[in-house]
Amino acid sequence: MATTRLADERIRCKLWPEEYGSNHRHIHATYSVRRWEGVAGPKLLLKEANWVKIRQEVLTLKRAEPAPEGLDEMAVWFHEVVDEAVRKHCPLSKPSPHAKRWWNKDLTAMRKEYISLRDKVRKLQGQGRDNWVVSQEAGRA
Repeated sequence: MATTRLADERIRCKLWPEEYGSNHRHIHATYSVRRWEGVAGPKLLLKEANWVKIRQEVLTLKRAEPAPEGLDEMAVWFHEVVDEAVRKHCPLSKPSPHAKRWWNKDLTAMRKEYISLRDKVRKLQGQGRDNWVVSQEAGRA
C-alpha cells in the first residue's frame, strides 16, 4: 500500500509488538528517505531589470531566428528567447543568510526619515528644549 519509490526505500515493515486491546494491529515501518538539501543561489532582481533593453533583445532575437511552426515548439522557443534576454539584462541578487525578503527601498527611506527625526528630538531634549512639533513628527514617521 505504498508508491513504488516509497516501497524501494523501505527498510523495515512489521507489526507493532504490543497490542492495545483493539482489533487493529499497529504497523511499524522504517524508510530511508533522503532529504533534498537545495542550495539557494542568486536570484534575478526583476524590479531592477532594464525592460526596454529586454524588449529590444527579444525583438532582435525574434527577427534573427524564425519561430517554429508547432504551438508547443513555438512556446518553448519563445520561452528560451525571453529567458535569454532577461538573464542578459537583469541583475542578480547577492543573497545573505540574514536578508529579510519583505524589506524594500521604501522601508529603508522611511527608516532613515524616522531616525533623523528621532535624533532631532533627542538633541532638543539634551539641550533642555522639548519641541512638541518635532516629537509629533517623529511619532508619525
